[in-house]
Amino acid sequence: MARSIATIYNEIVADKNAQASISSLAPTADTEQQLQADLNSSSKVAIWRLWAYVAAVAIYTHEVLWDLYKAELQAIASGAIVGTSPWYQAQVFAFQNGDPLVYESSTGRYKYAAVDTAKQIVKRCAIVEQSDGTLAFKVAKLSSGLPVALTTPEQTSLTGFLKKIRFAGTRLP
Repeated sequence: MARSIATIYNEIVADKNAQASISSLAPTADTEQQLQADLNSSSKVAIWRLWAYVAAVAIYTHEVLWDLYKAELQAIASGAIVGTSPWYQAQVFAFQNGDPLVYESSTGRYKYAAVDTAKQIVKRCAIVEQSDGTLAFKVAKLSSGLPVALTTPEQTSLTGFLKKIRFAGTRLP
């Protein structure tokens, strides 16, 4: 989190006050005593105070920009697809039989043009990763409250759906 300008400025002043020797910084026209007098001036517009404030504002701006960048990265990460079994299960439940998927180039994801819960036929879903790395989907719809297998056209449609949304390299049966 970005420090305040006052905090940064006070750290600069404290560091300046902690310097034991500034003789190597003295210009040839000034004496060390004159430079120390200038740097210890209590004037609110002393040149060293102005430079310290300019530096504090620059550092503060830099820290704020890093905070904004961090927040942006965290937002991207929290919205990322993770491709876990629960994610695939949620996608199967969102499957709408008979509706085409639309690719949304701004997000890089497939989605339905309109969500129609009446077409979301899958009500039971289990995902098992087999020993060869293939994901096996066990799905069913409900009829009179009992699980019923999907018809062949429904299975074909669901398989096509899964092939579109799957992560690259994911093997499906």
